[in-house]
Amino acid sequence: MQVSTNWLRDYVATTLSPDELAAKFTMLGVEVEETFPLNEGIGDIIVARIESVAPHPHADRLSVCQVNTGAETVDVVCGAPNARAGMVAPFAPVGSKLPAGMEIAETEIRGVRSHGMLCSAKELAISDDADGLMELSASLTLGETLVEALHLDDTALEISITPNRPDCLSMVGLAREIATVEHLDHALPEIDVPEGETAAAEVTSVEINDPALCPRYAARVIRDVTVGPSPSWLQQRLRSSGLRPINNVVDITNFVLLEIGHPLHAFDYELLAENRIVVRRARSREMLTMLDGRTHTLNSETLVIADAEKPVALAGIMGGAESEVSSATQHILLESAYFNPVSIRRTAKALGIQTEASYRFERGADPEAVITALDRAAQLIAEVAGGEVCQGVVDVYPEPAPPLAIAFRPRRANKVLGTHIPKKEMVRILDGLGFGVADDGDLTVTVPTYRPDITREIDLVEEIARVHGYDAIPVTIPVGEIPNPRLDPFQGLKRCIHEVMHRHGLYEACHVAWYATDEFQKLRPENHDPVRDQIAVENPLSREMAVLRTSLLPSLLQSVAYNRRHQVEHIALYELQRVFIPGPLGELPDEQLTLAGAIAGASAKHWSTDDAGPDLYDVKGIVEALLEEVGIADGSLERSDSGTLHPGRSATLSVGGEEVGFLGEVHPDVLQNYGLTQRVYVFSVNVDRLAAHGDPTRWMDQLPPFPNTTRDLAIVVDEGVPAENVLNAIRQSVSGLLAAITLFDVYTGEHVAEGKKSLAFALEYRSHERTLTDTEVDKLQAQILHSLEEELGAVLRS
Repeated sequence: MQVSTNWLRDYVATTLSPDELAAKFTMLGVEVEETFPLNEGIGDIIVARIESVAPHPHADRLSVCQVNTGAETVDVVCGAPNARAGMVAPFAPVGSKLPAGMEIAETEIRGVRSHGMLCSAKELAISDDADGLMELSASLTLGETLVEALHLDDTALEISITPNRPDCLSMVGLAREIATVEHLDHALPEIDVPEGETAAAEVTSVEINDPALCPRYAARVIRDVTVGPSPSWLQQRLRSSGLRPINNVVDITNFVLLEIGHPLHAFDYELLAENRIVVRRARSREMLTMLDGRTHTLNSETLVIADAEKPVALAGIMGGAESEVSSATQHILLESAYFNPVSIRRTAKALGIQTEASYRFERGADPEAVITALDRAAQLIAEVAGGEVCQGVVDVYPEPAPPLAIAFRPRRANKVLGTHIPKKEMVRILDGLGFGVADDGDLTVTVPTYRPDITREIDLVEEIARVHGYDAIPVTIPVGEIPNPRLDPFQGLKRCIHEVMHRHGLYEACHVAWYATDEFQKLRPENHDPVRDQIAVENPLSREMAVLRTSLLPSLLQSVAYNRRHQVEHIALYELQRVFIPGPLGELPDEQLTLAGAIAGASAKHWSTDDAGPDLYDVKGIVEALLEEVGIADGSLERSDSGTLHPGRSATLSVGGEEVGFLGEVHPDVLQNYGLTQRVYVFSVNVDRLAAHGDPTRWMDQLPPFPNTTRDLAIVVDEGVPAENVLNAIRQSVSGLLAAITLFDVYTGEHVAEGKKSLAFALEYRSHERTLTDTEVDKLQAQILHSLEEELGAVLRS
C-alpha cells in the first residue's frame, strides 16, 4: 500500500519526518518497505495546454500539436492516442530531464521539428498508466511546475500490511496508530450528506438471499450527477497513492476506500433491471463480463450482485461492464456492503482476480463502517459531480454482530511484559486505538469491529506492548534455578515406541488424517467394528478427504501398494498417529493414539541369509518386543475373527483382560482391494490403552548366586488348545521357582493322533536360596504334568 505522508498529515498533526514515520510504523508492527519522494526527476515539468492537433504529414500514427506553455506556443510531435485540442497535460520543455534520465532536446521527427515532449503518467513515474497523455485539470495555471500544481512536494511510504490488520489499510487507520503512539488527536472526516426530498426506499430496494455470505448491504441513490474528470485535488490524492484517476464518481469511491478503508462500488442506476439489487449466489454456468473486459463463467459458490434479471458485479471484487458508470450516466446507485472474507478469497483465487476491494474484503472489512463510507462518498459525489442525494439509506442488516467485551487485568499485562506501565497509560493507549474501556477495578474492554484480530486478553497485552514500544521494555536477566527438562511419561512412551520400531527395521510413515468415504469398506470390517463409524468433514478439500480416519491401516496398505508398483521388494512401515472414534451425538470424537505397522516382501538377497519373506511370527515378535520394552508381562494373544485378517493367521492382543490391538496376515480379499498379490502382515495397538498397563521402570536384579536347571517337557493336547493356555497353566502350577519358559517346537503328523498336536517347552528352574536337586526338579516336572492333565487333558508325549 502506497501512503502519501502529506495526505496522512490531514488526519494527524505529526511533525515526524518521513523516515521517522517509517521507523514508528515499523515498531508498531506496520512494516514500511520503502520511502521515496513523489517528485523525483520531475522538477522541470510544467503545465501546458494543447491548442490544436494536426495529422503528421509523413506518419499515420503521429500528430503535430501546438502547445501553449504559458510563455510561448511551440510545435510538438506526439504519438498519444488521446491528444486533443483543449487538453491540459504535463510538458517537458527542451533541456529538461525525465525520471528515467532521458534529456529532452529539440529534434526532427519524420521531417517535423519537435520542441519538447508531452508526457504520460508512467513517463513521469507518477503511476503505471502508459495508455496516453496524463490529463490534468483545466483549472491549473499554464507554465506552473507540475510539482506546484499537483502538490507533489511529498514523500510516499510503501507499507506492507499483515493479513490480521485490515484496519491499517486506510489513512484513518494509520493516522490512529501514529496519533496514539505520539499522544496526539487524530481527525476523522466530517460527514454531512445534503439529502433531497425523494426517499431512497421509494426508488430502489435490496434483497439478500444468502446472509451468511453477505451479512450487510446498504445502498444510496444519487440522481442527476454530471460524470466527468475529477478536480485536481482528487486526482492528486489518487496519484499519490498509486491509483489512476478515471472519472469523478469512480474516483470518489476509490478516495473513500483509501481514506476509510471500506470498498464501495457505483452502478449506473438506469442500467439495473427494475432498479433494484439482489445479492445471491450465481447460477451454474452463468456468465459475467467484468470492467476489465474479461468474461467469466460462474458457479454456485460465487456470490454476485444482481439486478432483477442478471448479475451486474462480482461481490466484493469487481463490477460488471453492463452497469458501468460512464460519461452518459445520469443517476447512480452507490453500494456499500460487508462480505464473508472466506467467500471473497475463494472467488478471487478461483477466477484469478486481485483488486483493491478484494484485498480488503478477504482480510475482514468493518461491518460498522458500511454506512460511514457510504455517507462519506455520497457527500463527496454531491460536491464534485452535483446531483441530488435521495433521502435515507436502504440498509439490510439481518443479524448485527454483538460487540466483544474482554476482561483485562493491568497487573497481569505488566507481569507478562516485565514492565511497570501505569493503569492510566494503558487506558489511554486502548482508548486511542478505538477500544471502549470501562474501569471497574480491572478493565472491561470493548473491541471495535475494525479489529477482528483481537479476541483474548493476551491480544490486548500485545496492543499495550507495541504502542508502549518494544524497545522501551527493560531487559531483565532471568533469575532462579533453571529446571532440568524431563519428558513426561507419555512422551517417554512415544519415544520408546519409535526406538522399538526403528530397532526392528521399520520406517515411519506420515499420512493425512482423512480418507474417502468408501475407503474403509476395502478392509471388510465386521458389523461391530468401530472402523465402520465415520466422522464426515463438513467442507472437504476433495472426495478423497471426506471423512476422518478411524484406522491407520488403509493409508499403510495404500503405501505398501504404491511401493510395490514401484518395484520395492521389502516394505516395512509403521505410523504413530491419532484415530478419531465418534462419541455420543453432540460430543467431540475420541482421539485415540494408535500404532500400526505393515511388513511385506523379502529383504534384499544376501549370501548370509535365506529370507523367504516375513511371516506371522515377525509381527508377533515386534509386538512382544514392544510389550517388554514398556514393562508389560501379562500380554496374551487369542484367535481373531476380524474380517480384515486371515482367519487362521491372526490374533487379538489383550493386556490385563482388555483388548488393546491385533496382528496377523491381511485377508486375501483385502489385498485384492488394494491391488496386492503378495502376503502382507500388519499389527495395530491402541497406545492410550497400552499406557494404562505399562510400567517402563527398569528394576535391576542381583546376578543369581546359584545355578539353574533346565528340563524339556513335550506334551500332546487337542489341536484347538492355544499354546498361550498351556504356558499360563505351567506358570500358575510352579510359580516362584520357574525362572523361564520357552515354546520351542510345535508338531503334528506321524506318531501324533489326528486332531492332536505336540508342544515342546524348555523349562528353566532356579532358586535364590540354594541349588535345586534333581529330586526337587523331578517333583516340579511331575507337578506341572499333573496340572496340565487336569486342566487341559494333556498327556506326556512318549
